[in-house]
Amino acid sequence: MSRNNVLLLLIVGALAFGAGGWLTTSWLQDEPITGEVTRTPPADLLEHLAQSGETSPELQMLLQGLLMRVDSQDMALGELEEEMQRLEREHKTGTAPAIGDELADTAIDASDAGEENAAPTFRGPRRGGVSQANLVAAGMAPTQAATIVATVDRLTLERLNLRFEALRDGEARSRDFRQAMSDLPDIREVIESEYGNDAYDQYLYASGRPNRVVVTDVLQDSPAQRIGLRSGDVLIGMDGQRIYSASDIMSIAADSNSVNDMPVTIHRDGVLLDLYVPLGPLGIRSQMSYENPADSAGDG
Repeated sequence: MSRNNVLLLLIVGALAFGAGGWLTTSWLQDEPITGEVTRTPPADLLEHLAQSGETSPELQMLLQGLLMRVDSQDMALGELEEEMQRLEREHKTGTAPAIGDELADTAIDASDAGEENAAPTFRGPRRGGVSQANLVAAGMAPTQAATIVATVDRLTLERLNLRFEALRDGEARSRDFRQAMSDLPDIREVIESEYGNDAYDQYLYASGRPNRVVVTDVLQDSPAQRIGLRSGDVLIGMDGQRIYSASDIMSIAADSNSVNDMPVTIHRDGVLLDLYVPLGPLGIRSQMSYENPADSAGDG
């Protein structure tokens, strides 16, 4: 075995040992994997050897490839940590999604505090797209459908380009990168502000995401019971804003400027009804649902 091959094996072994030791230590000490993750000394050694000219061209190419993989793993680890932190926050607030397929209609029993602290927040596929044909099938005009597809693709490309540049610059694990990602426009905000609530509703349906909250049970002596909500009612809107997930209910109520009652729009037996509920939790159990917006449009 040549000297270069021996050196390469030693380097790869050091990388594996260093990464495994760090993860094992964190696990044994029950410490969360958080904060800034810096490149390990073996990774710095790889970079030094790749640029020193002390190795053969073939080995330098291998070292460069290993460096790219190290950076990619750093970036993947950062995304995993962000996801773990998000799930931990949602677990503490009671809005964590159910285990399994995020697109499934999942019934979650509410806690004593009400449905807003128990129902899952469904986000649908993290990656993927929506076609013009699906948007048209959801009731959208072809021209607007084409424009929204272009808008979603543009926003997606912005995120991809930002990740790529951060990876090239070695900043994929930095706070600046995370802040830059959070500063990018949100698809929901863009579609609702530029094309309206109905357009975002159609977008959710066309992209395979749940877009309705269905009442499965009403808590005794709750505001929902007093206004006549019942199992099977579909919540469409509250206080002039659309409801797409159970978390919307609490956030709309908390941000409401209403002093006493808030208007609530429901879809019941093919008819849209407007009810009024006191400001605060409704007091229901609910599940996510998937409904063509055209099925609840124009009824009265």
